[in-house]
Amino acid sequence: MGADGLSMPIDRRQLEDWLSRAMTPVEPSARFIRRLRGGLVTYRGSGLLLEWKIIAAVVTLILLTAASLGLTLRILLGLLGLFGIIQRSRRRRSTSPTA
Repeated sequence: MGADGLSMPIDRRQLEDWLSRAMTPVEPSARFIRRLRGGLVTYRGSGLLLEWKIIAAVVTLILLTAASLGLTLRILLGLLGLFGIIQRSRRRRSTSPTA
């Protein structure tokens, strides 16, 4: 599509001329650049990243504690069951008549 709304193609020079007139370079002020850099430094050093690390560490600690308590309870229950089986077999031996 052409520049005048018709279907004629735009010449390359005409396009470059339009772009050079439309796109003027803009330089930010030194004050803006200083404030932007200062904001980036403060945001980089602090933020939600530290809070998320603390929350993740606490949750990990709670999960590890719960898992170790669960494992300890299973081991204790297994040992109690083993002692019960041994005690039952001793009782059967002591009460059974010997032939």
